[in-house]
Amino acid sequence: MSDPVYLSPSMIQGDPREYADLKKIVKDRGLLDKKPLRYILWVTLVLAAWVLGMAVFALVDNFLILVVNALFMVIVLSQLGFLGHDAAHRQIFKDKRINDMLFILTTQLLTGNNFTWWTATHNAHHANPNHEHDDPDINLPVFAYTAEQAYDKKGLPRFLVKYQAYFFVPLMSLVTLNIRREGFTRLVTGQSRYPFWETVVTIGHYVGYPLFFLLVMPWWQALILIVINQALMGIYLGLTFAPNHKGMPVIPEGMEIGYLRQQVLTARNVIPSPLTDFMYGGLNYQIEHHLFPTMPRRNLGKTREIVQAFCAERQIPYEETTVLQSYWDILTYFHEVSAVLRDPKASVQGAAGK
Repeated sequence: MSDPVYLSPSMIQGDPREYADLKKIVKDRGLLDKKPLRYILWVTLVLAAWVLGMAVFALVDNFLILVVNALFMVIVLSQLGFLGHDAAHRQIFKDKRINDMLFILTTQLLTGNNFTWWTATHNAHHANPNHEHDDPDINLPVFAYTAEQAYDKKGLPRFLVKYQAYFFVPLMSLVTLNIRREGFTRLVTGQSRYPFWETVVTIGHYVGYPLFFLLVMPWWQALILIVINQALMGIYLGLTFAPNHKGMPVIPEGMEIGYLRQQVLTARNVIPSPLTDFMYGGLNYQIEHHLFPTMPRRNLGKTREIVQAFCAERQIPYEETTVLQSYWDILTYFHEVSAVLRDPKASVQGAAGK
């Protein structure tokens, strides 16, 4: 589905009870039940990998090995981000506060991703996926998801959007920088859900992270390794999140749509495999995750089969594709959306796919 397109009324008609029917099937099979012991084991393994990576930085004097280790830490820190995602969705424990503290004391402390900012933004996205005005994930300064958004850009953002298909991957290198900026802003403006813990953890991260590198290696090596690690982690996370909704139908302002169709029609799955499941942190099951955000990650694959059959019976489009095809669709989508800026004769309405 590469063409930028709005949802049409013919795509959104459905039985208002269909989500309740689907959820009953899933719940009766125990797929919403928590799996805390498995998660605890996975958290332990990821934290052990983090300790190993930091030990290599401290004990190894070979710069090439340190660069390779920085790449290894991209995977480790991203896995910590995925665990924070699961905790914030209460996939791990029944107690909300325990999930929240797990995020703060692992993901926020070790990656700098602010709990309050992330949960507020991500919850808004889940409530309004690909909504033209209400989804924060498609209202970004340097990307356009509709021709109207592209046409409204000014200055440097307008230039970047004009060629956004080409700038997409390079701009992903700034993802972690933007996460830190947004989180720090949320903290200093007094909007934290857990002011004490988030303040202490943030100070610990911003002081401890650079100080560690400066204590164990020359400053120039520390700077290079930090830049490599953070830029590549941004690209990795950006490419992980990109297939989820980019290039999928946009919900225009004022359109009423049921919960099930809203979540299914605006999301895209990436065909699973053990490697894909690991590298995407389970987010390759984006449709199932959006339908059941509190579902433990390990159950998404089993739920996929149920959802596919349910959608097929009701002729609800279910988008699933390969890794490479998903990126081709995304880049094609971005290129077509921004055509209105490259071709003076292109109409905003035409480029939007209306």
